[in-house]
Amino acid sequence: MSRNHTKDNCFNKNLLAEHKQKLIQAIKRIKHEIDECWDAERETYAQALSVENTFDDLEREIRSEYRNLHRFLDLEEEMDIERLTKEKEKRVKLLREREKKISEQGKDLERAIETLNSKLKEEDSAKLLNDIKDLLKRCQVNFVPPSAVNAEIQAGQFIGPLQYKIWKHMKSSLYPNIATFTFDADTAHPLLRLSPCSTSVWFEDKEDTPPEPESDNPRRFHYYYCLLGQEGFTHGRHYWEVEPIFPFFNPCDTDEGKNTAPLTLFSPSL
Repeated sequence: MSRNHTKDNCFNKNLLAEHKQKLIQAIKRIKHEIDECWDAERETYAQALSVENTFDDLEREIRSEYRNLHRFLDLEEEMDIERLTKEKEKRVKLLREREKKISEQGKDLERAIETLNSKLKEEDSAKLLNDIKDLLKRCQVNFVPPSAVNAEIQAGQFIGPLQYKIWKHMKSSLYPNIATFTFDADTAHPLLRLSPCSTSVWFEDKEDTPPEPESDNPRRFHYYYCLLGQEGFTHGRHYWEVEPIFPFFNPCDTDEGKNTAPLTLFSPSL
């Protein structure tokens, strides 16, 4: 009985020690999970701060760009209104001067009528007969219209098409500037064809296409279907518009035609 009891106690102690060891391992595992949890929390907090700061920077940049745009539009509006006001003052001044000349002639005609009417009322026929020739000569007045003034307003020269005109003026002040982008034919892969103006490129893989002569130009791409731009940018911000029909390589990833630098392939949103 005593032996059995001793065996049971030993078995229970071993079992308890085994379970305790499992609990210790579980605690260690959970502590490791807690550490990962806190690390993930700190990382997420840092990411949240970074995202928030990035969006704040973007908001400031957008507001700054719109302020610049508003200043540009305000200046354009002031210049257009000033031009309109000057034309208005010039045209109205000419018309007022013409109106004044017509008014003066009208007053002369009215005075002539008054003079004739007063003579008609005189009773002294002899005096009237004596003065009649000189009187008729002085009253030979006619209305001579002054030079006409163009009163038609060409609204198109002030407002139409206003948006297109503003856009044309805006092109000169855009930032980043619109870049004229032409391709360097000496770097184009042999299966790439360029337009005469070197602004368009397409892939041509036809059996009847005559093979290009071997070129020892070290700048030409032979492995990648790529080519470089003719101009380079060393500073500032620039952009250009493309009309792709398939995924293309980022033209900013260049290695001077050595075909060794990694290229980033992306599909633009069309």
